[in-house]
Amino acid sequence: MKLVFTARDIPEAHFVRGLLESHGLSAAVRGEDLWGIRGQVPFTETWPTVWVLDDACEREAREVVREYDLGRTDAGPRGVTWRCRKCGEPLDPQFTSCWRCGAERPPGASTGRGTVR
Repeated sequence: MKLVFTARDIPEAHFVRGLLESHGLSAAVRGEDLWGIRGQVPFTETWPTVWVLDDACEREAREVVREYDLGRTDAGPRGVTWRCRKCGEPLDPQFTSCWRCGAERPPGASTGRGTVR
């Protein structure tokens, strides 16, 4: 078992464990039982950690964690934020039509980065 991530809190630890498992890597959260004693011991001792169970998967797990740290995960919507051409409303990439006026998302607004106007 290899340590691959130290989380800021328990939900983040479980999120990263789930992210690793979504990539086919068995992982476990450890140390969440220490969360309740924050303030009584050094706070760094209470941070939950994520461990990959198979040592041979450490490198792949670290790559998944690195991508997470860079903000590129499968947890959120992919694509670009786009602006409705009809009413000008800014919309997140998961929307295929404008919630305000019903206009369809323009072609090309579903991939890439940045903002489509």
